[in-house]
Amino acid sequence: MFFIFLLVLFIFCLQANSFQLQQFVLSKGGLSDRLQSSPKDFDEDPERHRPAILPPPTTYTTPSLTQEVLAGTTVSFSLLTKALACSAIVGVSPLVGLWSSAVMGGASFAFGMRPGVIAGSAAVAAVPLGAFVSESGGRVDLIPAVVILSAVFEFSVAALNQTRLIELVSESILAGFLNALSLLLFLSQLKMLSSPEAVSVTLLCAAISQFLPSTVLPSSLVGITVASAISPLFNLPTLGSTFDPSVFSFGFSAIPAFLTPTEILDSLQNVDLQTLSCILPASFTIAFISTVETLLAAKMVDDFKCEDLCAVFIEDEELVDSSSPPPSFSFLLPSDVPTQSVLALSAGNAISALLGGFGGCALIPQTVLNLNSGGGSIASMISFTATCSLIILLSPLLSNISLAALTGVMFTVCYQTVQWNSMRRIFSEALEKRHVVPLVTLIVTSIMSYKVDFGTGCILGILTENGLTKILLPPNDHQP
Repeated sequence: MFFIFLLVLFIFCLQANSFQLQQFVLSKGGLSDRLQSSPKDFDEDPERHRPAILPPPTTYTTPSLTQEVLAGTTVSFSLLTKALACSAIVGVSPLVGLWSSAVMGGASFAFGMRPGVIAGSAAVAAVPLGAFVSESGGRVDLIPAVVILSAVFEFSVAALNQTRLIELVSESILAGFLNALSLLLFLSQLKMLSSPEAVSVTLLCAAISQFLPSTVLPSSLVGITVASAISPLFNLPTLGSTFDPSVFSFGFSAIPAFLTPTEILDSLQNVDLQTLSCILPASFTIAFISTVETLLAAKMVDDFKCEDLCAVFIEDEELVDSSSPPPSFSFLLPSDVPTQSVLALSAGNAISALLGGFGGCALIPQTVLNLNSGGGSIASMISFTATCSLIILLSPLLSNISLAALTGVMFTVCYQTVQWNSMRRIFSEALEKRHVVPLVTLIVTSIMSYKVDFGTGCILGILTENGLTKILLPPNDHQP
C-alpha cells in the first residue's frame, strides 16, 4: 500500500507540477545536459555531447556486412557471461538467461529499437526479479507474470508518449539507484564464497575480467574459461553439478519450454495476498529500470553517430522532441525513436516471458562494445543468431562452468555499476559549492532503493530533489 501511495503521489505531482519539475531538471547537470542546447547547437558542436566512454569518430561510415557479422558475434560472446550470471541471480537454469538474451536481441531488431542498440539479459532487471523470487518463497513459476506485467508498464509509457520523462532522472537519482543495485548484487553473491578456494578462484576471475584488455575476446569470457579450468583442482561446484544434467542437452531440447497465456494465468490462482503485493512493485521496478537503460543506450548511439534521433531540446520553455522515425524493420506503427525503442522493449519482454525467458533490456556496455567493434543496425540480429547457435550447439560445454567463475564476473559487474565519477562530482559540489541538494538526493535514493525497492527509491528521489530545490534555492534559480 505504501508503494501504491507513492506511485499515485508521484503521478499527481507530474500532472500538477510538470512544467516546474521540468524546469528544475533542466537546471541540473547529469542526464539533462543535452537539453540545454538547441538542435542547431548540437549540429555545430556534436562532440560536446559525447560520453567519455566512446572514442570520437572523425566521420561515421555505415559498416559493411563483414563488420556487422564480426561485431554481432563479439557481442554474443559478451552476452554469454552476463546471461549466465543473470540466471544465477534469478535462480533459474543458465540456458534461460541465454534464451532471454537471444529473444531480446531478435525482438529489438524486429520491433524497431534504436539501430545499434544491443538488448539482452540485464543484471539491473535480474536483481529485482531475483529479490521477488526470494520474497515469494522461490516461486519461479511467477516470473513470466511479473515480466509480462512489466511489459504492460513499458507499453503504457510508450503509448502515452511519456518517454521524455527520462529527463526527470537526474545524475543524483541515477547514481543512487545504480549504487543500491550494485550493493544488492554484491550481497547476493556472497553465499557463493563457501571456502577459501572459492574465494581465490572468484578473485582471479574478477581480476582477469576487470583488467585484461578485451581485444580479441571479451575479458569476462577469458576469466570464466581460466577460472573454470582450475576449479576441478579444488572440487568447486559447476553448473553441471548444480542443475539437472538434462538441462545442458544437445540440440533444440536445450531451448526452454514455451508458455501460453492460460498457463501464466493458472500460475496466479494459488497465490496468497502477500505474494500478490510483491508482484506490482517488482514489475514496476523492472519496467522503470529497463526503460531508463534502454533510452540511455539509445542516446549513447545518437552521440556516437552524431545524430539526434533521440534528442529532446527546449523551445519556448517547453520540452520538444526532435526525434525522427526509426530507420529499421519495425512491425509497429511509425513513431519517434525513443517511443519505438520502448515499444520494442515491451514487445521483447512479453515475447521472452511467453517463450520461457525472463526478459531484459538494452545493455549499455554491450552497445558500446558493438559500436567500438564496427557494428551497426543489424548487429543485434547477428547477435541473436549467434546466441541461438550457442544454445543449440554448445550447451553441453556450459555445464563445466564454475559457479565461482560466475561470481567473479558478477563482482566485476558490481564494481562497474557503482557511479564513482558521479559520486566524486556530487561530493565535490557539496563541499566546495555548498550545493547539498544532489548529495541529499543521492543518499535518499540509495537508502530507499536498498531498504524498500528501486521504484520507491527513484520516486522519492525525484520528489526529494524537486522539493529541496524549491525550498533551498531562490525562485530565479529554477529558471533555465
